[in-house]
Amino acid sequence: MLRGGPFLGGEVAARSAQTVARFVEHWARHGWGVWAVRERPGGAFVGQCGLNTVDELGEVEVLYALARATWGRGLATEAASAALAYGFDVVGLRRIIALAFPHNLRSRRVMEKLGMRHDGFVTVWGIEAVCYALDVATFRARPPA
Repeated sequence: MLRGGPFLGGEVAARSAQTVARFVEHWARHGWGVWAVRERPGGAFVGQCGLNTVDELGEVEVLYALARATWGRGLATEAASAALAYGFDVVGLRRIIALAFPHNLRSRRVMEKLGMRHDGFVTVWGIEAVCYALDVATFRARPPA
């Protein structure tokens, strides 16, 4: 779930620098984290997806944020599915959550396509969010996204 926003003007660059620094630090600490998402034809950067610790909840989340021009093409589902597989099969996680603003139906639909189930509402980073969750056994038993 994106923290805060929307960001405008000079805020965008500052926010991006903070986010990249946080992701780099996360990779250094854990050896896994968030990746850049690039389109296959041409390799244009279109967003981010991966795994992130949510210390406030004691959980690991799968997150995805893609350029609006790419929405509706299945890229978020494809990228998040790869991140879940990495989290369960490589990192060895037992459970992964996803967070979204309650009104973000597109993001919630991605979570459902991934086999995640509604796990309640949480307040994190001062924001009310809907939480979906998936455990490793359910992930391994589900059909591919």
